[in-house]
Amino acid sequence: MERHSMANPAPPLIVVTDLDGTLLDHHDYSWQAAGEALQALAHRAIPVIFNTSKTLAETRVLQQRIGVNHPCIVENGAGVAIPHGYFPTTPATARDQGDFHLQTLGTPYADIRATVVALRESRGFDFAGFGDMDLDAIIDHTGLPGEDAARARQRQFSEPLVWRDSEDSLTEFIELIEDRGLHFTRGGRFIHIMGKNDKGHAMHWLADQYPLPRPRVMALGDGENDIPMLQAADLPVLVRSSSHRPPTWPGACFVDTEVETAANAMAALNRGDNDCEATGMNRTETETDENSGRRTQPARDDGTDNVGNDETGTENPEAPRQTVLLTDKPGPQGWNDAVLTAVRLLAR
Repeated sequence: MERHSMANPAPPLIVVTDLDGTLLDHHDYSWQAAGEALQALAHRAIPVIFNTSKTLAETRVLQQRIGVNHPCIVENGAGVAIPHGYFPTTPATARDQGDFHLQTLGTPYADIRATVVALRESRGFDFAGFGDMDLDAIIDHTGLPGEDAARARQRQFSEPLVWRDSEDSLTEFIELIEDRGLHFTRGGRFIHIMGKNDKGHAMHWLADQYPLPRPRVMALGDGENDIPMLQAADLPVLVRSSSHRPPTWPGACFVDTEVETAANAMAALNRGDNDCEATGMNRTETETDENSGRRTQPARDDGTDNVGNDETGTENPEAPRQTVLLTDKPGPQGWNDAVLTAVRLLAR
């Protein structure tokens, strides 16, 4: 596996990506449809940073399979693993763990597990965490083969849950865990209980470790737990999912990557700005693209649009506006198309 050494000039761009449903197909975990873009990034020594809810054990194996040997962010921003010798100096707070240094940003798994079990016993919530499941149950819920499922059990900072109770009970549960210093996020298959960490904070921390000038960040994700990462990116890309509607957040204006003017949004990467006015993408959530006829905004689960709106659906003029590219195709094929567009722009 090739690695970008910081003995060389710092890269102009790093690509930070979610895995399940984004770089990996939601159904079979394949990544080959993104192979062309991965090769283009490797050719230009542009780092690919996995930013995932997966464990470190899972992520390291996937790096080896795909041929990536850069830092990775695991368990929804709770840990950052940096290969030995990757940076000229090792962060003082990172600890040695095998062939990499691990920076801890989250809460230990044992503490999280004790909290959720105590709440279940005292309040009667109905859920199953990975700590409750044997290997066969994890295989059933994830669709992973046995060895990969075993690695998914090696959690250090988060507990995935299969929620079997009502939505009202989930709301109560979230309030209780947050009162206890924990955090909730929703991934493609599970809800995740963790400390006060997220993918965006970890991505920002890692980007700051690169030599100056700090590289710009392209981030790609498909789920609610990717929103902090996308909000913090210079070039955010929401990858369509084959299993759920795209998430939305206040201030985001979405642009199809097949639309010709999407190049304006990517050109903002070179200018250092990323807002809807600067990129010419200040569209309302009811507009459609003149060329394709497709809506430029994803819909909420209730069928309504809510981009740049508050929880009541009312336009919020104070929300910061951010251009977000929305892929036309789901999963690794959409990932491939968006990344190739960015690489071609940088080559101009």
